[in-house]
Amino acid sequence: MVFFKHNKNLTSHYPRVHCLLKIFNRLPQLAGAIVAIALICSPKTLVFAESGANDDRPDVSTSANEHNRQVFDEATRERLGIKTSIAEAAHFQSEIVAYGQVVNIQPLLSLYNQLMATHVEATIAAAKFKLAEQAMQRQQELFRHEIASKRSLESQQSTWQTDKNQWLSAQLQHQAAYRQARLNWGDVLTGWLNQDKSAAVEQLLTGQLKLLQINLPPNHHLAGSIRQIQTDPAGIREHSSSAVFISAAPLAATGSQGESYFFQSRDERLLPGMRVTAWICSGTGETGVMIPAAALVWHLDQAWIYVESSRGRFEHRIISQFTPAPQGYFVAGNAIVPGESVVVEGAQALLSAENRAPQQDDDD
Repeated sequence: MVFFKHNKNLTSHYPRVHCLLKIFNRLPQLAGAIVAIALICSPKTLVFAESGANDDRPDVSTSANEHNRQVFDEATRERLGIKTSIAEAAHFQSEIVAYGQVVNIQPLLSLYNQLMATHVEATIAAAKFKLAEQAMQRQQELFRHEIASKRSLESQQSTWQTDKNQWLSAQLQHQAAYRQARLNWGDVLTGWLNQDKSAAVEQLLTGQLKLLQINLPPNHHLAGSIRQIQTDPAGIREHSSSAVFISAAPLAATGSQGESYFFQSRDERLLPGMRVTAWICSGTGETGVMIPAAALVWHLDQAWIYVESSRGRFEHRIISQFTPAPQGYFVAGNAIVPGESVVVEGAQALLSAENRAPQQDDDD
């Protein structure tokens, strides 16, 4: 290295020359400083320094070419509570959520009593009319053989007509009650009510069966194959019990804009007037993977999961299609391949460690 010596005569007359000489003489030191700063600030230096005794940061390194991956040693993995589980293929049936209530069966009971009463009256009137008709036929035969008088025949005809009118009236009353039941409750429930000693009605009256009216959201229809749904008064899917389809409800519930259906349940928690939440299968189902709720974390409005690609090496994946399920979330498609090791505990710790790690420059 050549250093320029000061010439007092030259520098005294030319101050600029003096400054230039100083800069040239200090170039080696400046170059070393620039190189040191470049090394410190280089975006390619992405490996954490070795953890010291008082350093609580995770021992994580990120590859320059794979900046969405992290590598942890066993001690850090255990300290962060990272646990994995092998993903298994699952078939998931999507569901729509509907709401309804436990029906107060007092009006149903009143209608049942009315149907039974009119049925009994019609039965008695029919029997009485049949006897009157037989008596009139005998009276006509006696009158034909001049054994009975015309007045006796006319009296018997009057009795026959009265009994016939009473029978027709009883029939009309029973039919009116039956039509009213059909308008309010539909054919199936009305058929139950119209049966003598109906087992289903007895179970409804004793509380063994609970009648539910479920209202679907607008523009939704109950598939013909649906014969069972899940319901819960607290709206918790995991605590739900099954309810069996009865029929479509002829009248929509107050305030409901969708179709309405009757179901029967044996859930002892249900009381008349209670609101219930219902889960109804929709569509043909999908194939994917089921993950626990703790496996999914949020970052910048995106859903992430972490997969252990090799021992101690983790990478995040963005999940775009997932559906809440009783076991957590159902991930459709090929976002997670069955057989992969998915982080089921400690995903939030991995996300925090990744956010603290220096990020790879996309231009390099």
